[in-house]
Amino acid sequence: MSRLRRFPTAILIVILAATSFAGGLTLGPPVSAQEVGDPAEQLLMDAAERMLGYQTMKFDLVYEKGSTNLFTGIKMTKASGAIERPGKMEATVQTKIGFVKINIKATVIGDKAEVRAVGINEDYTLPSSLAHIIADPVLLLPDLVGAVENPVVSSIETTKTGARIIWITGTFNPALIQDDAVRGYAESLGARPVDVAINEDGLISSVRIGGSFVSYDSNDVVRRLDIYGYGEPVDISG
Repeated sequence: MSRLRRFPTAILIVILAATSFAGGLTLGPPVSAQEVGDPAEQLLMDAAERMLGYQTMKFDLVYEKGSTNLFTGIKMTKASGAIERPGKMEATVQTKIGFVKINIKATVIGDKAEVRAVGINEDYTLPSSLAHIIADPVLLLPDLVGAVENPVVSSIETTKTGARIIWITGTFNPALIQDDAVRGYAESLGARPVDVAINEDGLISSVRIGGSFVSYDSNDVVRRLDIYGYGEPVDISG
C-alpha cells in the first residue's frame, strides 16, 4: 500500500473503532439515586437503551494520553463529528506533521467512505465486517455495555452549570459481546479498563478507554469520546 493510501485508511480504522462505542426506545426517568460503590449494570444498560431514542448525535474524540501515529511523522491529535442513524457518519480529524496542522474530513454513508484533505482525495468501499459495525453503532450499544464486567459507580460529579454526572468504572471484555462480527473485531482489542459517564438525562455523555486499538497507537494511549447534541440537526452528505 502506498503512503497516501495507508494514511487515510488508518484514519478510517481509528475513527470507526472509537465511534462503535458511541453510539426508538424511550424509557422512564433516569435513575438518580446512586452512591459511589453502587453496582451499575442496570444504570449502564438503561443509558444504552435510552440512546436508541435519538437519530442524531455529535462527538469529540480526544487523547488524554498517548497518540496515534498514522504514518511516520504524522500524528492524529483529535477528531470531531456527527452520527446520523442509520448508516451515516462524518468526522474532521486533526493531524500534525511536524509543526504543520492538517484537517482531514472523513465521511461514511453505508459502506462507502470518502477521505478529503489537501493532497488527499480517496474513496473506499468498506469491508462487510467493518460496515456492519458502523452501519448503526447506537444499536450495538446494549451489546457493548453488556460486555463491561463488574461496573460500579466510581464518582459523582457536579459541573460548573450544576449538572450531575455519574461515572461508572468497569472492565470491557470483548469475549462477552453477543454479535459475532463485532466480537470478532473487538477481541483483538483485549480486555481493558473503561469509564462511562451518564448525564442527568440518563444518556452516555463520555466514554474513556485505555490501551491501543490498532498498531498505529502508542501503548499508553487513553482516549475519551464525548457525546452530545442528541437530536440536533446534522447534514451528512458525500
